[in-house]
Parts: sequence; structure tokens; C-alpha cells
Amino acid sequence: MRARFPPRALLAALTLLGLASRGAGSLSPSLTSEDPMRLDLEMNVTRAGDVTVLVWEDTYEEGVAGEPMTVVIDLATGDPNALSVTTLQSLSADVAAAAFVEPSDWAGPGAWTRPRAALVDEVHHEPSTDVVVTSACCSPNLTDHVRRPFTAAEPANLFLTRNGTHEWDPVTLPPNLPTVHLVLGLGSEEDDNLNDGMTFSRVVALRAAVATATYSREYDVTVSYSGAGRPKHAWAPTVILHGYDASNFNTDLAAGVLRREVVREAVAYALDLPDASLAVLEVADEPASERSPGEGACRFNFTVSDVVDPDEVARAWPLTNTASFLEAAKARMLSNALWELVAVSGRRGPGVTATVTAELRPNTAGSWVRIANGRGVEPRDVNAVMEGYAADEKVFVSSVAREYVLSSGEVFSPPKLSEIRNAPPTPSTVLDVVHRPGSARRMTALVARFDDADVAERGGHVFRVSFHNQRPGADARVAVLDGSDGGDDPWFSRRYIMLSRPPSPPPMPAPPPKVQGLDTRVAAGPAENSVSPLGTSFEFLFEPLPGCETCGVPTGTTVYARVAKEPELLYGDWEACTAVDVEAVVQVLGGLNVTRTVKRYQLLHEPEALGAYRAQAKSVDEDSFAPGMDALEDVTPVERRYIVGAIVSGTGVLDRRTGVISVTFTDPVPYGEPGAAPVDAPALLSQTSLDLLGPGDVRVAWANPRTVLLTLPPARESGLCAAWREVRAEALAYALRNNRPDVPVRLWTDPGSVALPTEMTISWRAPEAWYDVASGFQMEKSVVLTIDDTLNAEAGVVIAGARVSGGCQQMSLQAVAADGSWDGVARWSFDSVLVSPNAAAAGAGADSSGTVPGVDEHPDLQRIVADANAGSFSSLTLDPSNTKPGLRYKFGASLTDCTGLNSTASMDADRVAGAVPFVYPTSGRVEYVTQYSASFTVAMETRIPDVNESVVKFGSSCDVDVTTLTYIWTNLTGEADCFFTDVRSTAYAGFERAPRATRRTLVIPPFCLKPRPEPHKLELFSTFGSDPGASASRTEVLLTVIPSPLVAAMKGGTGPRVVARGAGAFVLDASASFDPDAVAPDAETSTPSFVWSCGVVQTGYAPDPADGSRDAMEMERLYAKASVGGCPAAVSEKLAEARGGPAVPEGVSGALELDTLYRFTVQYDVGDDRVANVSTLVHAVDARVPSVTLQAPTQKTASSIALRLVGAATRTPGADGSASDGAVAFSWTAVPSIDFSNPQNFLTSTDATSLVIAPNVLLPGQSYVFTLHRLF
Repeated sequence: MRARFPPRALLAALTLLGLASRGAGSLSPSLTSEDPMRLDLEMNVTRAGDVTVLVWEDTYEEGVAGEPMTVVIDLATGDPNALSVTTLQSLSADVAAAAFVEPSDWAGPGAWTRPRAALVDEVHHEPSTDVVVTSACCSPNLTDHVRRPFTAAEPANLFLTRNGTHEWDPVTLPPNLPTVHLVLGLGSEEDDNLNDGMTFSRVVALRAAVATATYSREYDVTVSYSGAGRPKHAWAPTVILHGYDASNFNTDLAAGVLRREVVREAVAYALDLPDASLAVLEVADEPASERSPGEGACRFNFTVSDVVDPDEVARAWPLTNTASFLEAAKARMLSNALWELVAVSGRRGPGVTATVTAELRPNTAGSWVRIANGRGVEPRDVNAVMEGYAADEKVFVSSVAREYVLSSGEVFSPPKLSEIRNAPPTPSTVLDVVHRPGSARRMTALVARFDDADVAERGGHVFRVSFHNQRPGADARVAVLDGSDGGDDPWFSRRYIMLSRPPSPPPMPAPPPKVQGLDTRVAAGPAENSVSPLGTSFEFLFEPLPGCETCGVPTGTTVYARVAKEPELLYGDWEACTAVDVEAVVQVLGGLNVTRTVKRYQLLHEPEALGAYRAQAKSVDEDSFAPGMDALEDVTPVERRYIVGAIVSGTGVLDRRTGVISVTFTDPVPYGEPGAAPVDAPALLSQTSLDLLGPGDVRVAWANPRTVLLTLPPARESGLCAAWREVRAEALAYALRNNRPDVPVRLWTDPGSVALPTEMTISWRAPEAWYDVASGFQMEKSVVLTIDDTLNAEAGVVIAGARVSGGCQQMSLQAVAADGSWDGVARWSFDSVLVSPNAAAAGAGADSSGTVPGVDEHPDLQRIVADANAGSFSSLTLDPSNTKPGLRYKFGASLTDCTGLNSTASMDADRVAGAVPFVYPTSGRVEYVTQYSASFTVAMETRIPDVNESVVKFGSSCDVDVTTLTYIWTNLTGEADCFFTDVRSTAYAGFERAPRATRRTLVIPPFCLKPRPEPHKLELFSTFGSDPGASASRTEVLLTVIPSPLVAAMKGGTGPRVVARGAGAFVLDASASFDPDAVAPDAETSTPSFVWSCGVVQTGYAPDPADGSRDAMEMERLYAKASVGGCPAAVSEKLAEARGGPAVPEGVSGALELDTLYRFTVQYDVGDDRVANVSTLVHAVDARVPSVTLQAPTQKTASSIALRLVGAATRTPGADGSASDGAVAFSWTAVPSIDFSNPQNFLTSTDATSLVIAPNVLLPGQSYVFTLHRLF
């Protein structure tokens, strides 16, 4: 409870209740000041009542700062006059009424307990009105009452002790206190102070301010500028959509939710911020005053949160009302079906705020009390400290929340009370009034209440009160009023407060310290085996140490040092280090840590080459080299190893389609250099990682010196996915731990909102052996492996195998991923047995009674399936003896991918008698999609029986002529002219079949099958001989034909391109664009149209030397970058002159501005639903540079065939039309890198404008970026 004194009561000041007339002594007070800055008052209370103690500084009787004190001195006696005593009585009564009577409105926590004492400070006739008294003792103004921490959650409690002093003695170490987290709210929505983010200078300044406000040392405060603890920024932009009402985004409708998400994603994209950082706060209609008559307009209020990078804040906060942002957001929304959108406008909204956690490690009484007492540190405390800070450092603190954190496994133990010297007999009460040093009040009044029970046991109660940290060099005066019935008269005394104890006689001189050897330690410097970049200046500070615990260091001791580089270790001469004075924390007598200025010896080293270095240092007593003395020096020099180079790290990605882990390193690795000896997986990977990726064999291949490819064994032989799923399952279980019946459902966590881990870790066996010691490079032990958890749109399983099998050979079924990927572990099931439709031709499927044998009557098949599942085998092999003719067997297969997604499929396999061609699709799939203009191959596999073996094993029905195997392809759903010739058949009505329709594998030429939404059903009929009988097989596949996409191509390549401003050789020409379906025999004539546009990607652009080292993803990001503005009007006019044609008239380059990166885009269509776009990036220079163009392939290329890249270069004529002089050379670069120095990789020279890459040089599945450079 906190009770505020009314000013009138304080004006009356304090008095003792029931002050009795003079009588027999009941207190017998005594006043001492034997300890520095401390005043001790001791008395023996023999009667119940209130005792009031008033302490004030001498010479302040006339008041403080013009304000009169409560006590007025009688000049005749030197004691307070009668008016002062009366005033003190009144003050005591007010304090007793406020502190010792249970409040009528007490609401806890817990039952009210009367305190032993209450206290007020600076008691004068015009007191400040914020002086308070609390039931838990009173701590007004800056008075510190040290409190006993007892739990981590609520570590502050009333300090009121018996037989003890304050919580920890000033000469002992502090107790085991918990770490304190202060969660600071920063900034205000009403100002722009944080609109450029919490910069490093602000974080540093905030740390210093928090340290000052909490009475902590700065290095006991941590305000993180990196990692998870970084300041997290938030703001609330507003975006207005013109053309839509708020009802269009109603969350009760699925369409409204979808539209909201479109808008949110578009705004996040335009701000270039992660989706997760943006949320929709509110959608409301714009007021009528803010929109045009009849126009629909709604306002999206967003919240941007958890943005940690201040540069991102400074970039993204101003964007909301810029043209580039609004155009990008509008384009994104229009492309996602918000077609009624007319315009987009925006407002930046209120200012940026942030939150950050300051971690404090209190280790002094003052710091602990400041943090733990009451509400602790408040925003105004930190803001007051920052008042004088510079504008670019100051940050407004809006809120402070306090948390107490214990380390893992640490037990929070309260500090023990230290005993009082010469403790009085019990019962006794000891109170300590502890002020912060330098902050003792000019006057302090304390009222203590004693009951009959306190004095009943021994007839008296010893009461001692100590006032700590009093101002030294002045007299302290004390008044004691006895409020008991018949108590003493007022008692007065005074004592001088000293700064230190009086000097004692000087001790006997101590003998000089024993000298018995020297030692040396590294007081400061790079850590052992640390890695630092070249250019780092290393500073070592060495400290001489005695050779034994009771020894000393001679005064003439200095430190010598030397440095050498591995592996030679050619140390030079020992050189004397420089003596410097530094501040260091040292432990003095009593275990107290103090900061002192000490001498250390400095060595500076600035390496000029990469490699590992060793610094040695030894302490030497130079005085010991005098004649006749034994030399004294450290015979075991201290040594520190440090590396100048770089820590090489890697990032890994698992391609679930191929089962290949691609690890890319920050620097080239010797193992991947051309000509390096191969290294296998057991030598490269740790045993833990081998077990994780195995137990099958892992293959290693280096794509280039910075990329290693780890090819995993088949999914069933790799434990990676299972381990990953287990990690994700544990994370999900932890996130859903509160989804229990005893928790309200509204507090449950939605499983769909849980972000599951997408990473695993692999480690290397001996990373220290990857680089030579002299290189300065060191490989990190572990690599974080990212596994994409996106659900595969083509995920599924198919069962490959013949639908009809005979009795002359084994039936083989294969469960494979629908997209042919590595990802998936199979399981089989044997589902049912039915009579086959082929039973009449193949033999009766049922027995003589008409009963069909069920699954349970096929134990051999059940065993085969169980064995396959036990080994996670992807195939089943069935002997004819396991099945019966005339029956249809249904098998099921499931495939579990890396994410745990389970796909299922089933297949009916008919068993017939005799020899049947075993025909099935090679891929296992029976559904395909192809383009109208593309050739398509339906590859089929056939297995034929070994006749001699089959006859012996299965009977004479297997005696067939396998050389007479024939195939016939038929389109069952429509025309297929390419299946027939122009020659009429003499054997049947119609035309003879084309050779392609009588082969096992069907190659369908372009434009054979018409595009249509429904698939074409193609049947392969195969048989031995012309009379198939029971030996025929029919296999159906479904082929969907779709229109071919348009191909947009621009002359000169996609860039980035450098052109000479005004060069006539620079043209914008898309005439190479084409419609692949336009050459179909029955194609209708179409009129192509071209729409040209231009945008400025970047102003102030300068070519980056790394432009030739961008990979495919970086190029995609560059081309997707939003335009910052439109092109000059002269450029737009030139584009308009194209008038829908493929080429823009010359003169564009003359209108381009220097130092600007432009994007030219052409949109190509032919009048139907198909549209294609292509762009090129261009920047102009004021120089006569050749115009370099590159014709890029428009289709994917197989790595097994040579790839031709065609480039061209045109010299730029001068202003007078003259040709440029000088030789021009060319070079190529590729990302990922290719060894251009190896001629075997190319079929042409690498210094020409065209390049032919040899087969099998490029890696399958990899995207490459080739750049043609011109050299002068």
C-alpha cells in the first residue's frame, strides 16, 4: 500500500503520539560513529510505544535552499527548541497513522502486515508532495532500502531484519542475483525520431543511458545490435485502393480473404519486405470527403513489425507514398485478379517505434535496489539521462517492462544476512537506513513501534538503527523522542562523521616479497586459433606474474616478445614490449573487485601475408642482469596462435528431385581445384553426417572449387528425410503443447501457423585439413543444410509394369515418383483378387466351384509384399507360380516424400496363360502433357521370356516364336494422321500404318495430334505372331496436347548491356520473336503485335565489376526489381514510333542519360490468350565502345550435346563518322564457373564473340549465366 502525505500534515511535521512527562528512563540511548560514513544509535526499549529518531546535519538548521527545516535550534542550549519538539510530535503521529494502521482499502497481495518502522526524508516546512510511505517500508525519493530477493519472479521484499545488517556487506561479493531483462519500448508514433531506425550509434547510446539509470557499469549491460536480440522496428502505413469498397474484402467470405491476401502480398512485395513482417490491421471505407463522387475507395491499415535492419527501415518507411511503390503495388494487384482497381495511393502513417531487450547483470547493492525496488527503472529515468545526448544518438523510451531470468540449471539463492559485530542480546531489532553514496538526506525521521510482546520476555528490547553513507566531514545531530507511557524526555546528541577510520600507528615495515621465478600471461589479445582478415592490427597486452603464490614481481621486470609465421616459425630476436597503463578489474583484500590503473606490456603486430602466426612473450627482470646477480626470466614463454585469413563457411541445399546436396562455400576449396586428388565421402564427412545421409553410399563430385555435390543413396537408404521429419515433428509438438482440454480453445495454436524448421546440419570429418596452414583459411566444422518443404505440385506415385502378364516369365512392378524424382520411400499392399476379363481366353479364373481365391489364399504374394516393405524396396518381382491364370490382382503402392506427404496409387495386373509380351511405359507414368509444336516420345519397355527355360519350367504353352513380336499404336479418341501413310491397305479398310505406329516406342512428330482440353488415349497392342490369341497385350497411355507458348526474343541479349550514347549500332529489335504453332500445316494466319515500354531501374548507376559473376537467381532478382521512374520523353517517343511493330527506329541511344540503368521490355502477342515478354537492361556511356550483343538459346539444352552461344560486336563510329581504332579482344565468364583455361571444355576458342561448349561440361539441372566481355 502506498499512502501520500497531505501537504498540511507534512507542514505540521512529525511528532510522537502520547509523549509522556519526564520520568524514569526507558531508552538509555547511545550514539556512536566508529565506522566511516556511518552513524549508529542504540537504545533499550522497556515500554511499549513509538520511538521517533530524527537525524540531521549540523549547520543546516537555517534550512536548505531557503526552505526552513523542521528542527529549529535553541541558540542558548544548542538543542531543538520547544516548537521543534512539538512539530516532531505531530510528524510522528501522522507517520504512525499512515504506516501502522491497516488501510481500509487493502487489496493485497496477501494479508496486511504492520511494518516495524516507517521513514521520511528531507523533512522541512515545504516538502515535495511526492514523498510517500508504503506498508512494505518506505522508500521515498532516492533513499535505498536494500530488499531481500526470494524468487526469480518477485525478487524484492521488505527489508526488516533481526540480528542482521543490510543485505550484503560492502566488503563482500554480491549474492547470486538473477539476470534482469528490461524490455524497452522505443520511439513514438507522434515524431519522426526513429524513422531511420535504431542505428548502431543509438544502440550504443541507449546502452550507456540504461547503465547510468540503473547504477550499473556499462559492461554489465548488453543491448544487442545483432542476432535475435536486435531492435525490432514497427510502423503502420496506410494504402488506399480506388475502385473497391471495404465490403469486397469481407473476411466472412472466401473471396474476401483471398483479396485481402493479394493486397497484403502486393504491398509487402512493393516494400521489398518479407511477407511475415506485414499484417492487415483494418480495412475500412475511405470517408466521402477523401474520394471522388461515386468512386469506391477503401483504406488498408497495415502494421509492419519485426524489421531489424535499420537500413531496411530507412529504405522502406518513406516508400508508401512514392510513385515507384504505388506503381509496383498496383501492378502486382492487377496481375492477381484485382481487375477493377483504378489507382493506389498511400500514406506513411505514424512514426516508427521499436522494441529492444537490455540485459543487465546487477552485482552491487545500489544496482540491484534500483532495478528490483518497486516498479524499478521507469522510462522517465532513461529519458532524463539521454537529455544531453546528441540528436543522432538520443532515442525516446516509451515503456519499460522488467523480467528476471535465471540461467539454465541455476538455483536462485537469496543472499545471507551478515552478523552484527557485538550483537546485542535478543530479542532485538536492527534497522539500517542505507542511502546511496552522496545522496544522504539533510534530515531523516524514522518512527518505530514496539508492542508489549516485544518487552515482555526480558523486560526490554534492544533497538539499534544505523544510518549508512552519511555525508562525511560534518556533525550529525540526533533527536530521540520516547512515545511510551511515562517515557523519557527528548534526548539529543551529535557525532562527527568521518570519511575513514582514524590512522593507527604505522605497521612494522614488511620484508620485501620473495622472488622465485617469473611467469607471463596474455592479459588481452586475439583468442587462441582465432581467425581475422588480412589488414587487421593485432594488439597484445602481457602481464608479468610471480613464480609462486607468495612471491612478488621485481620492480625491474619488463616483457619481451617475438612473432613467427607457420610452418617455418622463424622467430626473430626478442624485442622489448611497450609499457602502457590500462584500467583493469582487480581483486583486493576481502574479495572486493575494484577498477585500478595497472601496467601492462604492449605488442603490436600488423601481418602482411595470410597464414597462421604465433606470438611468444616472456617476463624478464632487467635488474637481475647486474654484475654478480643471477639472471631472472620466464623460462616457459607464453604463446598465442592466431590466424590471418578467413573462416570459410558453406551453405547447403538439398534438391529433393535429384537427391543431390549442393554445398556452396564462401571461398575456393583445394579439393575442388582442377587436378586435385579425388576425396570420397568417408574422408570428407564426419561419422555422424555419414550416418545421417546413409547408410547407403554417398558420392562426392566437385562442380567447381566453390561447390561440392553430395549425391545421396536412394531415398530408402538415406536417413536424412526421416531425421528431418523427426525434428519437425518435435517442433510441432512443442508449438502445440498448450492444445489441451484444460486450455480454452481460443488460446490454442493453429497447426497451420507453425513455422517448422527447414534446416539440418552436416559436419566435416577433419575441416582443419582442408587448407594448408600457411594459406590462412580455415573451414568451419558444420554446414547448415536447407531442405525445401514446399509441397510438390507434381507429387505422386505411379506403378510401372505390364498390365497383362503371362505364365512364362516373372511379373515386375516398380513404384516410382510421378515426376521421376529421388524423393520418396515406397510401401506396397496386396489389395484384392478378382476374375480377369481375359479369363475366357486365358483359362478359368475360378475353381470348379466358381470360387475366386482371395488375398488370404495367396500366402506367397503376402510374404513377397511384406519382405519388400521391410526393406523399403521400390519393386516387386512375382513368379508365375505365385499367381493363377484368369485372375486380376490389385496391388497398391504409397510413396512418402521428405516432408511426410504420402501419395498412393494402385494397379490391376491381369494374369493370363501362355506367353504374353511384358510391355509397360519406361517412366511408369501413363499420363503425359506435351506442346503442339514439340515432338514427343512415349518410351515403352518390353520383356520377353526365355523360351527354352520357360518351356521346361512352365510347360509347352510357352513355346512361341518371340522373333514375331509385333506392335500397333492406335489413337482411340480421334484422328492421328501421322500414324498412317498415304497408301491404302490391302488387308483392311483404310490406309497402311506408318512405321512409327508399328514400333515399341512411339515418336509423335510436331502438329500430329490436335491441342484439346481432354487427353488423347493412345493404345499399344503387342503380340507374338499375327494370331494373338491369349498372347496379346494392350497398354494405354493418356497424352494431353496444349498450345505452345510464344517465344519473345530481343536482338542483343538480355544484358546488362553497355552502349555508347548516340551509337547507331544500338537497336531494339524483337523481330526474332515467333509463334511455334504458326508453322502448323493448318495454322490460321495471325497478325503479331508488339508493345514497347521503358523504365529506369537505377539512377547514379556505375557498372559493377561483379556483373559477370551474377548467378541465375541474382539475374532474376535484378530483372524483377521495380522501376524507380519512367524513361525520358524522347525515349518514349522513339518507342511509340514502332507503332506495334517488332523494331524501334534508331536514335534511342542518343536520348539515354548517362549513369542510368534502363529496362526495355517488349510484349509480344498473336491475338489469342498467349502473351510473351522479354526485357533487356541497358546503360549508356560517353565513350566509343563496341556494341556487344548475344543471342541466347530460347529453349533448355541437354548437357550431353554441344551448346552454341552466338555473339556479335560492332564498332562505334566517331562523331565524324570515322571508324574507331585499336584492337578489341573478347572474353567469356560463366556462373556457376567453368574452367575457361581448359581447352577440352570448348570446341572453339574462348576469346571470340561466339562460343561452343563441349558436351557433358555443363551440369544437368543447373542454370548458367554467360557474359561476353569486350576488352581494349
